Amino acid sequence: MSEVLLELKEIRKEYQLRQPLVQRLRREPKRSVVAVDGVSLAVPKGAVFGLVGESGSGKSTLAQIMVQLIRPTSGQLCFRGEDVLGLNGAGAKAFRHGVQMVFQDTGSSLNPRKRVGRTVAEALAARGATSAELPRLLDRVGLDVTLAGRFPHELSGGQRQRVGIARALAMAPELLVADEPVSALDVSLQGQIINLLQELNAELGLTIVLISHDLAVVARVCSALAVMSHGQVVEEGIPQQVLRSPQHAYTQSLLAAVPRGLDGRRRADRTTPSPSLSP
Repeated sequence: MSEVLLELKEIRKEYQLRQPLVQRLRREPKRSVVAVDGVSLAVPKGAVFGLVGESGSGKSTLAQIMVQLIRPTSGQLCFRGEDVLGLNGAGAKAFRHGVQMVFQDTGSSLNPRKRVGRTVAEALAARGATSAELPRLLDRVGLDVTLAGRFPHELSGGQRQRVGIARALAMAPELLVADEPVSALDVSLQGQIINLLQELNAELGLTIVLISHDLAVVARVCSALAVMSHGQVVEEGIPQQVLRSPQHAYTQSLLAAVPRGLDGRRRADRTTPSPSLSP
C-alpha cells in the first residue's frame, strides 16, 4: 500500500446557529448544523485524490479543515502520521508550508491591490526564498513574466487561477488542496488548468486533493475517489470502479444526472433514487 500523507479520522464540524433575541431571553436550547459528520479519509502520497458531491455536501468545509483554515469540532487530522490539530509554533508553521490550498473564487482569494509579482514574491519570502525564483515559478504555471506587473483584475479567469497555483507552489508544498479550481472558468480553460495539475503531480510528485462536482474530470485525473453527501462519505474507491458500478444510491443519482455515462452508455433514463436513501 502507498504511504499515507494526510489522514482524517472521524472529523466532525458543527456550527452553532445564531438565535433571535426572543429565543435567547427565553433561554431556549441552541441549535446547530452539522457540516461534516464523522469523515475518515486517507490520502496516499503522490496521488490525485478526488472528492465529489453536490453543493452543500460538506466538500469545501472539509477542504478548509485539511489546511487548518477552520478547526473541526472533533476528530484527528494527521499529516505524515502526526496529529497536527494540537501543534503550535514551529510545528504549525511547518504544516502550513507543507499543505497549501487553491481556492475556487480567484476574485476574492487574490488581493486586488497587489500586483501579481508581489503576491507570489510574498509567498516566496515566507518560505525564505528570494524573488529571483519568480520568473521560473510563473513560467512553471504557464504565465509570461510580463504579467507580474499586472493587477488581478487585468487578468483572465484562467490566468488568475494560475497565479493562485503559483502562489501555492511558492511554499514548496507536499500537498495541494484544490477546491473546485475550474468551476468558475470557461470550458476551454478548464482543461488547461486540469492538465497543469496533472503535470505538477507527475513531474513534482505533488499530492493533490481535487474537489469537484464534475464526474468526468474526476474520472480522468484521479487515482482515488470519495463521494460526499450530507456531510458524510458514502462511497470510496477507484474512480473507474465507483463510477461504473456505484453501490450507494446517492452515487447512482449523481450518475443518473449525466446525459451520457463515463462508460459511454446513456444513463439519463435511469430513475433517480429517493432523497430518503441519502444519509
